[in-house]
Amino acid sequence: MNAKLRWPLRAGAVLLAVYAGVIVLMKANEDRMVFVPSPYPGDEAARALGSDTCEAVKVTSRDGSSLDALLARHPAPERHVAFFHGNGGNVHYMGRAIRSLSESLSATVLAVDYRGYGRSAGVPGEQGVLEDGEAAAARLADLAGVPRREIVVMGHSLGGAVAVHVAATGGAKALVLENTFVDLPDVASRTYPWLPVRALMKNRFDSGEKILRYDGPLFQRHATHDSLVPLASGRALFERSPSKNKRFFEVDRGDHNDGAPDAYYVALLAFLRGS
Repeated sequence: MNAKLRWPLRAGAVLLAVYAGVIVLMKANEDRMVFVPSPYPGDEAARALGSDTCEAVKVTSRDGSSLDALLARHPAPERHVAFFHGNGGNVHYMGRAIRSLSESLSATVLAVDYRGYGRSAGVPGEQGVLEDGEAAAARLADLAGVPRREIVVMGHSLGGAVAVHVAATGGAKALVLENTFVDLPDVASRTYPWLPVRALMKNRFDSGEKILRYDGPLFQRHATHDSLVPLASGRALFERSPSKNKRFFEVDRGDHNDGAPDAYYVALLAFLRGS
């Protein structure tokens, strides 16, 4: 072989091996990248974070997994909301936020920890997390004494995919989505454009397909400067919705985990009251 060709071929082989190694590594760690649960912070820390303003509730998923949840009861609820958080943390870091959501929406709110999060049993995975969402909505319906389809389902980021699944499989009074995506490979392909993530990912959370099976009221919020889930991914999901009663609310210059302005909750409450 020509000596001038030998080095480029060897360099190419090394780069290809490195690329293949990165793919194998990413594939092996996919679940750890998608699901980032935090352990229960302890009673004292949980109280400091406001979890004592809510009622501790147990939810049993389809396979028998025992799930931890917090319930913020409203004295005169206009609606009942099942809230699904994103891929990190757990509900005990959200006590004050859950209570604030209850007050802002005049709602009783149930927020559940998926399997493997906080004190919930099990190991997170796509199918199990989706089943946990179904179980939480059913539990709230039982507690409220209303049909399952009368529950408002609401989710942030990965929790938005859970909310879409719940609405698509069992119906909902309304669907509320915050900074969520059309499907998980869409987000990954934008983050890692040099990897064949669409072909390789096992966790799909294909909300773009599932939302076709829900035609009820939809209120969707997205931050214009979301660095994790681009605005375009949220817009793509919204455009696929067949609902004739839907609204897209942009938070100007906000990022993925930034809090929403008061105007968002005012607009959302008006939407829910009119739906």
